[in-house]
Amino acid sequence: MASGQTTYKFPELHALAESIDRTSKVLDDTQTELRGHVNTLRASWTSENAAIAYDQVQADWDKARMELNTVLATIARVVRDGTADMQTTEDRNATSWLNLG
Repeated sequence: MASGQTTYKFPELHALAESIDRTSKVLDDTQTELRGHVNTLRASWTSENAAIAYDQVQADWDKARMELNTVLATIARVVRDGTADMQTTEDRNATSWLNLG
């Protein structure tokens, strides 16, 4: 690559956005699976204080997970939008060069 030149690999950028989306889904699926296991244990607890404390921690965790998923969705969207914009720019530039001849 020449100095000052930027090269884009569009298929790899599309794959990156898809990978980010998959990561978010894996987090959701894992959370659902873990919640099922914990709910089974929680049903056997006799301490109301333990249940209340757990519910607060779980609510905090759920909030953090949702915020992380929002960030991941934003990153995936920015990668997609940036890739589309750069592809459009590159196509327009290529057409300009072809029209010179």
